[in-house]
Amino acid sequence: MNSLKLWGVIAFIAFIGCKEKVEVPDQIVGVRYANYTQWIYKEPGSKKKEDQVALVYGFEEVTAIESKEISTQDGKNEKKDVYLKLKTVDQKEGYAAASGFAEAVYFILDDNLDAFVKPTLTSGTKGKISRASYCLLKETIGEFSKVDCKETVLQEGSSKLNDIYNAWIMNKETSLSNDPLLGETVKILRQASSDLLKISQQPDSADNVKIIENNLKELDKAIEKDDAFHDIASQLKSKFSNYNLGE
Repeated sequence: MNSLKLWGVIAFIAFIGCKEKVEVPDQIVGVRYANYTQWIYKEPGSKKKEDQVALVYGFEEVTAIESKEISTQDGKNEKKDVYLKLKTVDQKEGYAAASGFAEAVYFILDDNLDAFVKPTLTSGTKGKISRASYCLLKETIGEFSKVDCKETVLQEGSSKLNDIYNAWIMNKETSLSNDPLLGETVKILRQASSDLLKISQQPDSADNVKIIENNLKELDKAIEKDDAFHDIASQLKSKFSNYNLGE
């Protein structure tokens, strides 16, 4: 083999070697929003404290860069769960169950939005979704979104917050908002409503004074924001103030 051919072979081998070392960037699955406050971990399926990478808060935006299906044994049955590899806004990466993240978060601006059983107006409904509820997007078909919705304001005559799962709602701009600044408000409203229920169920508890004080402070934060749910926050504050005054 002459020197020219030899150098050609060496160059080809070097090219192949370099080609194998090229790193292919992770596929971007898309933006996701945390359904609730949770940890992401070094390994999919881990719950070990030493594997905790970062705490992701409810409604916090993250980027899903890949998904993995993990099989575990649940007694005699094999259980399969999908985990997402996530990147936080401060560039930390870890895994969490895909079920804990939504494609979007909608805040309900209208009173009594219909929750359809199927993505059509002719299907039955699962009831009404009240104003200031938040809905976690699971799927979109045409003008409809499949969502899990959490109520934040206790309805008159009800003894619990009415959460609705796997419902379809229409994507009307006048009914829905994805303004992230509303996230803090709805969390305060839901906690306040839950605490009102707690007080009504334990009227003589020594904890009630602290519960009332905490909620008055939090509701003041929501009122100061002067957003779309300002009136609801004010109404809830009035209820806690009346408790505080012994009325």
